[in-house]
Amino acid sequence: MLLLYATLVQARDALVEDADPAAVEAAAEAGTEAMKERWHKRSERNPNLAKAAKAFHGTTCMVCGFNFEETYGEIGVGYIEAHHLTRFSELKGRPKQLDPKTDFAVLCPNCHRTLHKVTPPLTPNELQVRINAVSGQ
Repeated sequence: MLLLYATLVQARDALVEDADPAAVEAAAEAGTEAMKERWHKRSERNPNLAKAAKAFHGTTCMVCGFNFEETYGEIGVGYIEAHHLTRFSELKGRPKQLDPKTDFAVLCPNCHRTLHKVTPPLTPNELQVRINAVSGQ
C-alpha cells in the first residue's frame, strides 16, 4: 500500500512540475472554492443551526418586518428563512463554529432572495436602507 502511495505522489509531482504555473494556481483556487461550497452547503442544510437562529431571532423578517403567522395564521407559524451573515467566499479557512446568534439573520423569502440579487450580496442593513429610501422613510 505504501509503495502504491509513493508511486502516486511521484506521478503527481511530475505532472505538477511540467504544468503551467497559472494552471496549477487556478486548479488550487478551484479546489478552495469547491471546499467553501461544501462547507456552505453543510451549514446551510444544518437544521440545528437554522432552528437555533430562529429561536434566538424570532420569526419576523429582520429587514421588512413581515411575519408569516400574522398574515397566514396557523399555516405560517414558525416560518422564516435563516440567512448566513458570514460570506463563505470571504473565509480564508474552514469555519470553526457558526454561531446562530451572530452569524445568521432571519428573513422572509422575498428579502432573502433580494439580498442575493447582487454580487456580493447585500447585508440585511443595506437592504433595509434601500427599502426605506424607496418608501420615503
